[in-house]
Amino acid sequence: MHRRLTILAAAVLLSGCLSMNVPEDAFFYPDTRLAAEKITLPADIPMGFEADVLSLPYSGGAVGVTRVRTGRAGAPLILFCGGNLFRRSAGAGKTAAKLAPFGDALMFDYPGYGDTAGQADYANFMAAGTAVADAARA
Repeated sequence: MHRRLTILAAAVLLSGCLSMNVPEDAFFYPDTRLAAEKITLPADIPMGFEADVLSLPYSGGAVGVTRVRTGRAGAPLILFCGGNLFRRSAGAGKTAAKLAPFGDALMFDYPGYGDTAGQADYANFMAAGTAVADAARA
């Protein structure tokens, strides 16, 4: 038992001594990276709901947005920020089907992804997200 506590204490102490510098773009998978790494996104299912395709301005250009309506009165609006491999062109139908039981959805492509112009970096992601959130509030 004493040995386990000693090992655990040493691991906790040493974990505070390590640092890593990971570049910001190591986490982003914009369309240019998908092409360079020959990544093909799976096919989407057809959109089973009423959907409006929008373009919202932000500081880096225009954000490609899909507004999905379930048709239920009073349904909450879900702001869907997809992950690194999400593109509305390859996942909007599947995502809408998963979110529909909970409410309407507002989905968008990140800068450098799908239909959204701009450089894929943290500042543009925040600017695009803010523009979409402002539109959702309105």
